[in-house]
Amino acid sequence: MTGVAAVPKFRVGDIHLYYELHGTGPPLLLLAGLGMPATIWYHQVPAFAARHQVILVDNRGAGRSDHPLGDYTVAQMALDTARLLAGLGVGPAHVLGFSLGGLIAQELALTHPARVRSLVLASTHPGGPEYRQATGSQWQHRLQVAGMTREEIYRRAMEWSTSAAFRQANPEEVERFVMVRAALPAPGRGFQGQFRAAMSFDARDRLPQLRRPVLVIHGTADEVVPPRFAEDLARRIPGARLHWIEGAGHLPFLEQPQAFNQAVLDFLVLRAGA
Repeated sequence: MTGVAAVPKFRVGDIHLYYELHGTGPPLLLLAGLGMPATIWYHQVPAFAARHQVILVDNRGAGRSDHPLGDYTVAQMALDTARLLAGLGVGPAHVLGFSLGGLIAQELALTHPARVRSLVLASTHPGGPEYRQATGSQWQHRLQVAGMTREEIYRRAMEWSTSAAFRQANPEEVERFVMVRAALPAPGRGFQGQFRAAMSFDARDRLPQLRRPVLVIHGTADEVVPPRFAEDLARRIPGARLHWIEGAGHLPFLEQPQAFNQAVLDFLVLRAGA
């Protein structure tokens, strides 16, 4: 990525968060998924920074931010984010959250609404026991990684987070994403803290209180967050729009970046007043 305006760490409570600023315009914060660094947004930053000040952040426990021991909560990570935005003097911001980042985005809008102008919730869900019950056995299998290298773990993850058609047609893009993750691997304590936070999250009863423009964007072939949870998420948020990325798995921003980026930018212009 080029055109970085600032690349420091910012003190938020008990940790330091790594962040970057790209471009100028209305602020747009991008929140990555479980164990992932902000460098995963390499297809998004150039497109979004042409119109927005894009704020990248490595969440607590991932990338270049601190990886404290102990349990994390989504509320804690949302507070980290709110403190970062306040410290930067930014806001209210448009917030795009992917997977775990989508949980953080929901919590941020619910508990720190003054920091949020609109939400894009990608490949995520509202939390609660139904999601845990529906995906628990799959997660038990996915987390059996003893003896594997980081690269092997991330390549295996691509098998259940992208569509077979994408992997077959784009082996070089699969490898690029693996290498981006491997360059900034999540340590075990950080991944475990984030995973436990995600699995304990439940915003279902609070989502009707959310009063911001919301776009829910989801791949129709997502095996990590089955599409019915995107439908449930959109139903619970007043006025939310649901946009499908046809044939994409859990990483629609990687599989179909042009379609994903256009859907986000159209929403920001037409619904969120960006």
